[in-house]
Amino acid sequence: MNKLQVLKKRLLSSSLFKDSFWALTGNIFGKGLALLASILVARMLGKDLYGMYGLVRTILLSAAVFTTFGLGFTATKYIAEYVKNSPAKIYDLIRSIMQITLTSALIFAIVIFIFSRQIANYLEAASLYNSIRYLAIIVIFNSITTTQTGILAGFKRFKQVARINLTNGVATFLLSVGFTNFWGLDGALMALLISQIIICGQFYIEVQRAKRVLGVEKSIEKQSIKKELVIFSFPVAMQEMVYSIHNWVLPVLLVKLSNFGEVGLYNAAAQWSAVILFIPRTLQNVILSHVSSKAGKLELQSKILNRMLLVNLSATFVPCLMVTCFSGLIVKGYGDTFGGLSAILNFSVYTTIFITMSGVIKQYFWVIEKAWFILGAQIIKVFFSIGIFILLIYLANDDNGALRMTQAILITYIIFFIYLFLMYKKTKNEL
Repeated sequence: MNKLQVLKKRLLSSSLFKDSFWALTGNIFGKGLALLASILVARMLGKDLYGMYGLVRTILLSAAVFTTFGLGFTATKYIAEYVKNSPAKIYDLIRSIMQITLTSALIFAIVIFIFSRQIANYLEAASLYNSIRYLAIIVIFNSITTTQTGILAGFKRFKQVARINLTNGVATFLLSVGFTNFWGLDGALMALLISQIIICGQFYIEVQRAKRVLGVEKSIEKQSIKKELVIFSFPVAMQEMVYSIHNWVLPVLLVKLSNFGEVGLYNAAAQWSAVILFIPRTLQNVILSHVSSKAGKLELQSKILNRMLLVNLSATFVPCLMVTCFSGLIVKGYGDTFGGLSAILNFSVYTTIFITMSGVIKQYFWVIEKAWFILGAQIIKVFFSIGIFILLIYLANDDNGALRMTQAILITYIIFFIYLFLMYKKTKNEL
């Protein structure tokens, strides 16, 4: 048996490889369609309107992260552990997590709905009033979907999630292109709402199916793990809050210091970064699920993390090179209003290398329950990136706000990764 056959046999027998494969397969096609849809939407709306759309979409995605309080990660960690050790706790875990997610999402959505006019006026875009109201409704479904993704990762239902993401990618493409063509900005947001409702329903069915397969039922003895959830999730939730604030502040600063056109350029580049990051971020759930299931086995955990560092480096560096090679062609796809996108795109995509590598190391610190350390590092990172952005704007003294922002984010993540990697090595040697 030659080396290739041995390697093939080892890969096919590896549950980590199988879960990673299914986590990627359907998702790549699904996100590819979503990216194509975003290019066509940008072309139909133009740079300024796409900047408004991008700002609303950024707020939406950040709100979903914030309102779930990091419970998606918590669900993955605890379900992966309970499947083998304490399956009777899973019912109460899922119920508690979904209750918290739904309650916080509803409160957040109501606040956005009530203050939609004030938010639009603050952004100096009164026409965004109705768009922000769409956002309030989308937040609810997007938050539930975020938590459901974590639950299914804990059950290791990666193949099923890939299938759902593929079908949702097709739906998002058709809805986004069709609705934007007929109703402009409102149509693009309406398409986001409908696609979120569809995927939320599909994930709900899959969660119920996963519980039935495992035999998860309501326990006769009422179990309460809310205290345990709060203790573990609180620092993670604070990290998600810091992340959300960071994602809100930077685009708002960009509007204030530049204009919506620069936000449009930034969001066009961010769409490509998001696609590149989707593979590593999808694998984060695989990493957390497998590392959590190896609780107490430090050597196995370390081996998994080292492998995933290499996988994530490859999964981001190769697409970055491809985007750089075809950046001119990519920019043409957006239309004449997106001049200057090429340089912004290149800075943005190469940032993904350091984002994804940092993400793997953060998973390690979460598993060994050093979330407070990560929280402190995240807070410093946020203030550093904002400071660098303002400094670059001041020094450059030009109108290229989106370019300065992507430069600031790249510098920040390079430093952040180096720091986390050094701390990872130090902590691993101590353990």
